[in-house]
Amino acid sequence: MTPDLFSDESDEERSDEEHASEGSPFSDGSPDACGFAAPRTRIDAAKPQATPDPGENSDVDRTLPKPPPGPGLPESLGWCVGWFVTVQIVLMIPAWLLVKFVGDALAGRALTQTETTIIALPLVQAHGALLTLAAFRLRCGRLSKLGFGLPSGPATAVAVLSMPAVMFACTQWGAVAGWLWSLACEAAPGLKTMDEFSSLTAISELLQNVPLPALLLAAAVCPAVSEELFCRGLLGRGLVARWGVWRGVLLTSVLFCLLHLHPAHAGALLPIAVLLHVAYLSSRSLWLPIGLHFANNAVSLGMAKWALSRGDLPDPHAAPPVSVPLLLVSTTMAGLAIWALWSVRVRTVRVDAHGERGAEVAPRWPTVEPPPRHSDLWSIVRWEAAPLILWGLFVPTFGALMAFSLLAFALSGGEM
Repeated sequence: MTPDLFSDESDEERSDEEHASEGSPFSDGSPDACGFAAPRTRIDAAKPQATPDPGENSDVDRTLPKPPPGPGLPESLGWCVGWFVTVQIVLMIPAWLLVKFVGDALAGRALTQTETTIIALPLVQAHGALLTLAAFRLRCGRLSKLGFGLPSGPATAVAVLSMPAVMFACTQWGAVAGWLWSLACEAAPGLKTMDEFSSLTAISELLQNVPLPALLLAAAVCPAVSEELFCRGLLGRGLVARWGVWRGVLLTSVLFCLLHLHPAHAGALLPIAVLLHVAYLSSRSLWLPIGLHFANNAVSLGMAKWALSRGDLPDPHAAPPVSVPLLLVSTTMAGLAIWALWSVRVRTVRVDAHGERGAEVAPRWPTVEPPPRHSDLWSIVRWEAAPLILWGLFVPTFGALMAFSLLAFALSGGEM
């Protein structure tokens, strides 16, 4: 039985099996009427705990608190390796061969490598998403825990208006990562071969031969769904529960970046990876990070396709020059955006018999799950003035200025 974080049962009303499977991060505390512990000692799930000998007291073994739900860090690393091998090798090779065989028969001619790849990619990504759902169901329980409801309005507004500033921050982080990568390649020229196998090189080749709608399906829609399900939905659930919000978000974001393999590309993705995870936790909906992820990829593909039409498609691994002032300012803007997004998160409060809202009630670990129906717990959004004021004064304006500057630079053919 998978426990509900907002259970209405007391300890006395739960069976031994239910109590043992609860997975509370608190020990030596008595839950209140809604199952929230009043802790006296916190159990750090990241550290091993001394386990009493079951032979001394058979009841102790059944009542020891279990770790929070979802994979921890070692298991998450294993999931990342397994996911990459499964999607990129176990699924990709048979899918490519199948598309090639069937496509040749249906088209009456031999499909090119580009045509075969652009058809196989969505199939592989879709199967990867289905495997992630199956893994979540087996590992964490009901799929509804992923948060498939509509996102909250305030979180959606802040996240969408922050995207230009965060995307610009990614370009600056990418410049630093690209510079560091060039230094590494000078020291070890053999590393340069990684450029040939990066996803950026593959997308650059597809841009020249594939229509934009097909490219959006293969490189924007499907990756947004499959990667958000795997990283934020599966890995993030366990890491945030064990390490807390900010350390868990950072660990999940680093794993998300590492899945893109190429060091320069991975370094550029960290700001938006953090924003996507905070958007997920703040809105309690997986649809918001999926939509933001799609928008980021779609804008990048659209700009690259437009540059190709002008005959000046840049080298995908050519990083822009590093500007320390722009790096610091854009990173600050991204930090303000993430802070403001967290300040409008959905919270759980207790409501009395007269409908009066009380203090915020914290679950045993950070979660996107809503409180149960027919309980005295409600989900609401409470505003925090300071981060929203700072965000409103700087972040949307900065993002708009940077977006218009990049557009003007592109329209001028790179001459300003």
